[in-house]
Amino acid sequence: MYAMFCASILMMTSIVAKTVKEANSYASPIMMLTMFPAFFTTSVGVNELGLYHFVIPILNIFSSYKELLYGVVNFEHILITVLSNLAVVFVLFMISRVMFLKDKWVMN
Repeated sequence: MYAMFCASILMMTSIVAKTVKEANSYASPIMMLTMFPAFFTTSVGVNELGLYHFVIPILNIFSSYKELLYGVVNFEHILITVLSNLAVVFVLFMISRVMFLKDKWVMN
């Protein structure tokens, strides 16, 4: 899920960029920003995780990992995590598809 989310974001930035070097310079800060939710889960205990932790796209992956690391297997949380990430990835892929079909973005 995390790889699909990052791939969809990187696909959008590569469409916007004019060169490979520019795409890499756009990708670095974006990939660093996706690691911030992992820091937010360190201050929250496993019993304190709410439903919103499993709906927010990147935060839910790290929240699910934290639950599984401590031995808590909640299939409802895992299902919410998978479905919300698939929905966001689908939307991002559709946005990047629309961008790819427009000559304005591809032929910079």
